[in-house]
Amino acid sequence: MRYKRHGMIAILIVLMLIIVGCTNNNEENQEEEPEDTPSDDPVKEEEESVTWKSYENDRFYYEMNYPDKWILEESGNGDGVVFRVMDGDQDLRVYGTHYEENISTPYENAEDPNLTRNERSLPSGSEATIIQGETDGGYHYEMVVVENEFEYHFVAQMDEKFYQENEEIILAMVDSFDILEDALQEAMEEKTPELTEEKAMEIEEEFFDLVFTPKTVGRTNEIENYQSKEALVSDASKLADQELAREYVDYFYAEREGSLYVVPKEGPAKILPDSPYELNQVDEKTVEVVQEEENELRGAYRLIVEFSYMDEQWKISDRTIQFDE
Repeated sequence: MRYKRHGMIAILIVLMLIIVGCTNNNEENQEEEPEDTPSDDPVKEEEESVTWKSYENDRFYYEMNYPDKWILEESGNGDGVVFRVMDGDQDLRVYGTHYEENISTPYENAEDPNLTRNERSLPSGSEATIIQGETDGGYHYEMVVVENEFEYHFVAQMDEKFYQENEEIILAMVDSFDILEDALQEAMEEKTPELTEEKAMEIEEEFFDLVFTPKTVGRTNEIENYQSKEALVSDASKLADQELAREYVDYFYAEREGSLYVVPKEGPAKILPDSPYELNQVDEKTVEVVQEEENELRGAYRLIVEFSYMDEQWKISDRTIQFDE
């Protein structure tokens, strides 16, 4: 019996050792499992936590996203905005301007030997030039896009620390840049075409040929192609304001027995294309042609012919003659 008791004790001791060993192994395994640690990349954390807003420009028709914590400061001429960040020493802005081939210099900053120039395609499909690098004042990052007779710039002048901490945000802003093609196309269709000197002289010549030197029947004063004032006014209104056309037709023409006759009178002064004149832009839809002349009939005078953009075309809208006193 004594031997059996000793045997039972030995078995119990062995079992206890096995249990203790398993417990220690489990604790060691648990200690070896890696713990989740917070990211030590503040840029990534900030990028993931950014809430974005969108800025749209209705003068040059583009948009760009920006962090909602940044404050926008509109430019005085409506070409873009300055992004005001918490650190007020940084200068970040986006703007558009007109591009004129052989005159504009959109890539002039790339001439700085400290900066590099690379081309890249944006998600929107626009081709962009990226100019960046360290400068004496910190770090320069610039995006340039030239399209549709416009050039677009996103320029960031920053200190090195700000750039390193916000590089991903800046790249995301560049990737978000997009030209508002639908709005731009609509604006281009509504844009007033330029009135050139050649076009102004062409309108003047056609108006005089139609109203003041019409074709007549034989040696009579009967007009060949018109039987009523209204018909002549209708065609003259394609070249001049309707009220102005009617004023001249009523003064220089008479209707008799279903026919239209020109009444012999002194006609108005005409722009002489071979003499000096000025073409002055009054506003987007108004141009004046000014000519100073002198002849035996009128003496010295100043002729002002006003052209206005109406009915989707340029027309003569007024005529004024001034005489020297």
